[in-house]
Amino acid sequence: MQPFNLVIIEGNVVSKPNLKKSTNGKFYSYFPVASNHFYKANDAWVNEPTFINIQCWGHLAQIVADTCDKGEKIIVYGKLRLYSKPTETGKQDFLYLVANKIERFSNGEKNSIEENQDSVDIDDQIITIEEEVPA
Repeated sequence: MQPFNLVIIEGNVVSKPNLKKSTNGKFYSYFPVASNHFYKANDAWVNEPTFINIQCWGHLAQIVADTCDKGEKIIVYGKLRLYSKPTETGKQDFLYLVANKIERFSNGEKNSIEENQDSVDIDDQIITIEEEVPA
């Protein structure tokens, strides 16, 4: 059986995604999402956010940088990746999510955007942005 790595995170965009270009000429975007966990303690609700860094590539990165804003609610589908950075005392590990699909909830309207779509439907409540992640 092949290994399976699929993660789905719902949360709010912490800072506006910036579009960058890698040394090999591919577009990418990197931004954090806050996913809230609510639980009840002593008859009061407590919010415990978890911050997840999201990485997008190619056309998905371009659309996310153009359309996603700070505070916006999104659902991200992707796979976990671990990056280890050498330090003076050994290494530091960074866990992040490489997105291959993002759904945006914007003002109660739905816009579906896919890589090869010419028009945008602005009638319901989810924007779907899909992109194949490079290996």
